[in-house]
Amino acid sequence: MRSNWEPKRTGNFFSNLNMTGWLIVSLVVVFLLFFLTYNTSLAWHETTFVFGVDKPWTYLLYPWSVGSPDVIWFAISCFILYQFGSSVESMLGRIGFVGFVLTAALLGGISIAIAGAVTGVNVNGLPNLFLLDAAIITVWAATNPKAVVRLFFVLPVPALWILILTAAMVLFSYGWDQPVVGIFALIPVAASYAYATNRIPFLPFGQRYDAGDSRRKKREKEEFDTFITDVRAKKKKRDEDEKLRALFERSLS
Repeated sequence: MRSNWEPKRTGNFFSNLNMTGWLIVSLVVVFLLFFLTYNTSLAWHETTFVFGVDKPWTYLLYPWSVGSPDVIWFAISCFILYQFGSSVESMLGRIGFVGFVLTAALLGGISIAIAGAVTGVNVNGLPNLFLLDAAIITVWAATNPKAVVRLFFVLPVPALWILILTAAMVLFSYGWDQPVVGIFALIPVAASYAYATNRIPFLPFGQRYDAGDSRRKKREKEEFDTFITDVRAKKKKRDEDEKLRALFERSLS
């Protein structure tokens, strides 16, 4: 008998992945395809994923674009998603997290497109995965203000400074040549902060469960109830055995 109850994991590795895991898997697949075809044909990648103001589908798909086969940069981006995305998903639920990711990506794409229209700067290919990472980090930091992250696994950095550093990186990386573009790039970051701190009246931040989460919680409750029933039955049997042994010992004395 297990002394401590914990939910059972069923299925294979992929069936146990959360939406953050699936997001990382999809990024890895696209990155590998890009890496393998880097010296041959890049038309498919540029057409499908690289942001273009005249390609509306890329307003959502630009996080899957990569500027070069830089394994280190890509690994860091996926690590950020794993660390912060899983935490945000646990707060929003699967559907809530997917909705947030799509909304943040779309808002980032629209903001960059408007920045290009206002400044006249060519912003095609500008937004990338980092803009989505920044939105996710912002939600995590805003909802965990007292948390501490060990930068490079050594230097302790409070969540507030992580938030400030993330915003500064967005501002300077997108607005190095054109500060106005950097300011527009901060819109999805600011919106994510407003969302996480419940500053959007019609969109309260909180726990959300979809059907899959509800089924999982129901299954875990059934497993827990079965565990408790089993423990009580064994305890009752043990008590009865103790009483019989005590009666038997008294009868011999």
